[in-house]
Amino acid sequence: MAFKGEIQKNYDEFLEQRAIEAYMLALSALNVIGMRDGSEATFGKGYNVLPIWKDRMNAKTLVPTPNCDVIYSMNYLNLKETGPLAF
Repeated sequence: MAFKGEIQKNYDEFLEQRAIEAYMLALSALNVIGMRDGSEATFGKGYNVLPIWKDRMNAKTLVPTPNCDVIYSMNYLNLKETGPLAF
């Protein structure tokens, strides 16, 4: 029974590690959802809406890990609404 405290401690650490892993795995998906929602609120919704940054990004741009050498555009498709698309 001397190991019961160690078992509980290891189990608590295991749960903490799983919570951190779940957060890290969901972070990029949540970020894309947030960018999509912001884009749709600002520019409108639809696969034919294509926001383009006319200036290069910098450290103040609210996009994760922007590359300052690229002109970005972002489009979000919802195939549940439109069905298959061919471009």
